[in-house]
Amino acid sequence: MDMIMIDDPDFLDFSDHHSATTPSSPLIDWDSLAALVLSPDPPPAEDSDSTVATSEEEEEEGLRLVHLLLAAAEALSSGTESHSLARAILVRLNELASPSHGTNMERLGAHFSHALEHLLNGAGTAHSTPLPVTDTLLAFQLLQDMSPYVNFAHFTANQAILESLAHQKRLHVVDFDVSQGAQWASLIQALSSSPGPHLRITALSRGGERKSLATVQETGRRLTAFAASVKQPFSFHHCRLDPDETFRPSSLKLVRGEALVFNCILHLPHLAFRPSASVASFLEGAKELKASLVVVVEEEVGPIGDGGFLGLFMDSLHRYSAVFDSLEVGFPMQRWARGLVERVLLGPRIVGSVGRMFRGGETEEEEEGGSWVEWLGAGGFRGVPISFANHCQANLLVGLFNDGYRVEELGNNKLVLGWKSRRLLSASLWTSHS
Repeated sequence: MDMIMIDDPDFLDFSDHHSATTPSSPLIDWDSLAALVLSPDPPPAEDSDSTVATSEEEEEEGLRLVHLLLAAAEALSSGTESHSLARAILVRLNELASPSHGTNMERLGAHFSHALEHLLNGAGTAHSTPLPVTDTLLAFQLLQDMSPYVNFAHFTANQAILESLAHQKRLHVVDFDVSQGAQWASLIQALSSSPGPHLRITALSRGGERKSLATVQETGRRLTAFAASVKQPFSFHHCRLDPDETFRPSSLKLVRGEALVFNCILHLPHLAFRPSASVASFLEGAKELKASLVVVVEEEVGPIGDGGFLGLFMDSLHRYSAVFDSLEVGFPMQRWARGLVERVLLGPRIVGSVGRMFRGGETEEEEEGGSWVEWLGAGGFRGVPISFANHCQANLLVGLFNDGYRVEELGNNKLVLGWKSRRLLSASLWTSHS
């Protein structure tokens, strides 16, 4: 088994642990809410050297923040809408939590509080102030170096491509969100180690955004230069989405004899925030064009039942508290690095996610506790089994990090990355062939 690694380190060179408190119930005690909002801050502990006392205080403060966040979310929900109450709760939350310092739960609470403020003020799903490109690239690199989140998806997808299609003479990958191209640099290198197929990558760009097109083109130039340096036959194209961000299969350039792969990664740190309609049209296009392999990576959503927005909000709090917890272990002595990842990658993701949940859920499937995996299964796609080598590679990857990470196989075509008891990301393999 070959583990996909990048030998060229310059390709992406862009020159006190505790578990976070998680919500346990959507029920809000409205009789005690006023006391939570109006009560003064708790006095500091007399014995500041007492670890037990500090831990208890952090747990109580974390629980207090969770209650306030859920109360604010419920006040904004349909049927219990009370914007004046939500505004009062959010004012109190801003006094108690900051995104730049404090415990995990305090920083996490600040990001979720900002997300609810965006809803209250009718703002969009992303930060209004554009983030510097250098900050985004550095945060991406830090996340990739200090956790398995990025490479779990990339390695699983690339290993499946190598095992299934490397014997083909021509390989065409259609990428839903090419980002900086780190995934394809490792595939290019793996293919170049022995005579392999000509690789063509088509990246999607937003139909009406010049910035999106410029980013895709720059990624293409970097990948083309890298492929030339390792003597791998390669070409790069882009495909514009329609103005409503739907994918039209007829807009794709196809070459007879190419094996077709559709790659759809919908997780951190990808920040496209595309609507579910664009994902559905992309996957429907894969079926229409009879793709040999379809890779879908998504965040794992817990069972929501009839919880509506509040249930989705609780699950998101739980999921991101696990992410924050794992990153604190990965960045134990580098608070600046963890802070950059939280501010640049996680904060905008939380704002966008909460906004979409409020407007009706990430997707109809997620509202019902489902996922794109269920959508694909119901849509006539057939699962492609995860190989033993691919499973071993995932276990080797998480073994490079903290013991809290784990890999789980569900069914025969899905690998799940988890942190302790929480499932975070899944990668599943499909084909549209009968």
